[in-house]
Amino acid sequence: MMGSTTSTSYPLQAFSLWIHTFPPRIGSEKTFDLAMRYFVESGEAFRCRREVAESLAPATRENALTSLRCAMSVPKVDDSILLAISLHVFAEVFIALGTFHYVAHIRGLSHILHSRIASLSCIEKDLDFMLINSTYLEEITDALRRGRDCIYDTKASTAATSRQCVRLTAPDVASTALIQQFVKIPRLARLVRACAACPTNTVLLSETTQLAEELYFSPVGDLVTRSIGEVGQIQTLTPRVAQVLEQSLQYSSIEEFALAIRFETYRVLLSGILQTLHWLDPFSSQFDIEAIESQDTEAATIIAMSVDYAMTVDRSLPLPALRILTPLQYSFGAWYRLAKRQCGNTQGMYGVLMQEWSLCTSNAILKDWKAPEDSLSDICTRSESFAGARMVYPLAHPWETLGPGG
Repeated sequence: MMGSTTSTSYPLQAFSLWIHTFPPRIGSEKTFDLAMRYFVESGEAFRCRREVAESLAPATRENALTSLRCAMSVPKVDDSILLAISLHVFAEVFIALGTFHYVAHIRGLSHILHSRIASLSCIEKDLDFMLINSTYLEEITDALRRGRDCIYDTKASTAATSRQCVRLTAPDVASTALIQQFVKIPRLARLVRACAACPTNTVLLSETTQLAEELYFSPVGDLVTRSIGEVGQIQTLTPRVAQVLEQSLQYSSIEEFALAIRFETYRVLLSGILQTLHWLDPFSSQFDIEAIESQDTEAATIIAMSVDYAMTVDRSLPLPALRILTPLQYSFGAWYRLAKRQCGNTQGMYGVLMQEWSLCTSNAILKDWKAPEDSLSDICTRSESFAGARMVYPLAHPWETLGPGG
């Protein structure tokens, strides 16, 4: 289940590179061992789709959660417990993605990591960076759903990620720069929504515009582009993708794929929010709205062209396909906006086609992971909310009735 050791075919690398730290820790800490057992059994249950296998993980879950809660009661949480939490994230995804139980673990992990790096004023360990880099998109998604700011969107966190005590590769430098900008997206969406509610508040509008311009004119795109380099194209292999795209992107590694789709997701979200801000006050900034609309569609196209890679890079466990799920759902918003802007012409018809395709494709992934599918009305409303329009969320998740950790 851990997969091969090659950099391009590690199944679980679709989520993070810290998987290699698991085996040496087995047997060293009870909470970690129980979490590992839960992770392995739940993964095997998902992979085999056998009833006998599926009956194993729930029996293990209670012991693993009880041990994790006890371990979390101490003031200082060590690395083994952080990895145990990450294993619970995987296990909950394998057992039932649609319950959103995994989000509770990600929120807890994010709070712990933020407290750690803020108190140290830097990222002191490779593990901290890898955990943040592999989970911050899910934390941002939860923040957008709830209309709150991201946990990592603080001055202390920004300062810590700017003064790293670990040596980073060029892709890691680009990832760090992206994190610093991406975590501000929920705050920008909240501020734009507040501007809509109080259109005469010039102080609020000025604060919102300042943040929007900071993100829009950020050089993060250049860092990501230089890090990834030129990505080749191949004939699309997946029939579902081939319906709309003859050519797809071929990444040299899962790390490159992950960085690229996170950046394009950032661009889609930022473009949507900027279009809402422009609608509220067309003269409040230096934005080129036509360029923003073009970037919105371009980013959604790159996400679509990355789906084939996610579907085909590893068939033993569809984890890369799960990693493309959230960007694909966000990209729906770009096609939705294109269809509304260009209603009645060829571009508008293409927008309708692509929004239908992105919804069907993301629902196919959800179905494969035994999660409830999105309806057209739900994803349209969610796309508008994430772009800073009227807040129809937060939605209550089933895990919100549970205690910390599950």
